[in-house]
Amino acid sequence: MESEQNKLAIIVDRSLNVAKERDKEEARRTNKSDLWIDISIADHRCLTTRQPSRVADAYRRALIRATPFDKDAVRRQLETPGWSQLVKVRNRNSHEDVDVYMYIENDHTRGLAIVASEPREFTIVNIVGSINLEDLPKLQKQFHLPKMSLNPEMPVALSLPAQL
Repeated sequence: MESEQNKLAIIVDRSLNVAKERDKEEARRTNKSDLWIDISIADHRCLTTRQPSRVADAYRRALIRATPFDKDAVRRQLETPGWSQLVKVRNRNSHEDVDVYMYIENDHTRGLAIVASEPREFTIVNIVGSINLEDLPKLQKQFHLPKMSLNPEMPVALSLPAQL
């Protein structure tokens, strides 16, 4: 099974590289590049590497040119069956948005996604698999996330900083 996964990962990587080369050629002709190829490359890296800095760099490069439409498209992908929105914060003055979604299957948490955007930054954190919410603050430092703490009165809720 593992060797099949490795073969598939290599095939997907090669396909993405070919798509990226074609996109570069198209960008030279039209001055437009396909953001979603870069996002797919970052997604693939997220699934195949154990180096968080490489994953973060790939997403950062991909999302630097994301438009408000692109950012909304990411959020819409999380508005599907199984995903529940836990937090939605909109700051109209600073144009900062934060959304926290949880994926629940058979009464078990199977995923968590955090989408945060500002005028010149866009951050996606997607955790796949079983999650112990009490472990989330441990991820703060590794992924440079804003300070989060669990609300002791509501074991599933996250307390976000007031300035958001």
